[in-house]
Amino acid sequence: MHAFPDGLDPDGRMAVRVVGDALDAAEHCFTRIAVKYFSRQGKPAFNHLNSDQYAMFLYWVSRFAFERGDEVFAEKAYCLNKMMHGVDVLYEIQLPRVFFFSHVVGTVLGRARYSDYLSVYQGVTVGGNEGIYPVLGEYVTLLTGATVIGKSQIGSHTIISAHTMVRDHDVGENRIVVGGNSVIVERPNTNVRYRATFK
Repeated sequence: MHAFPDGLDPDGRMAVRVVGDALDAAEHCFTRIAVKYFSRQGKPAFNHLNSDQYAMFLYWVSRFAFERGDEVFAEKAYCLNKMMHGVDVLYEIQLPRVFFFSHVVGTVLGRARYSDYLSVYQGVTVGGNEGIYPVLGEYVTLLTGATVIGKSQIGSHTIISAHTMVRDHDVGENRIVVGGNSVIVERPNTNVRYRATFK
């Protein structure tokens, strides 16, 4: 990578392999995203000038390099993603095969168990508390400034509202969560808009 001119991988073999893997992952993921710009004429479309898509792509590059045993290359892609998009998702973190980023500046996705159809917006934090990490079900949406940390299980089809903190608290399925750690309000999720993110 030109941003880190250390002379490693001079022939670009690792880059070619992980970029191919990342493009395959993008195709698989984008096929299932219903949001504008993720497809063109009914087919998945990757645009490197769409920063949300490129942040997702760089995560995959770092992850696949890590899986192939090249932690230095993985670190470079991870750092490049932080520099370009202000998103912190370490290559050791296993995001699901289908997820969606929207304006993810300031987002930190730490060690947790993530499930498919995850939607993440700006300023989100997911991480541990005293060495225990969250578990997120399918179709979980984390809106702007949402925080999920510690021993928290988030049920499927659940929205964590903007600037809501869930710490060491379980949330059932089909819920909208509002509030902070001391006062959390849950109500049924009937919000069709966020369910429409995926096909």
